[in-house]
Amino acid sequence: MILSGKSYHEVKELLNVSHSFLREWKNQALFHGVESLRLQLYWNTRLLKIRRKRANN
Repeated sequence: MILSGKSYHEVKELLNVSHSFLREWKNQALFHGVESLRLQLYWNTRLLKIRRKRANN
């Protein structure tokens, strides 16, 4: 956000997420690095696929 020059409000509207969600992800990136967000996304996506597969069986 800072590097792009966008405000919290602009990013929140662009991504259609809540202020608290945006703050949580920003803090995670600052304290644990951007790679932690990639890993979290990977595991959330994998979990979602598993749940969908189970629901279809």
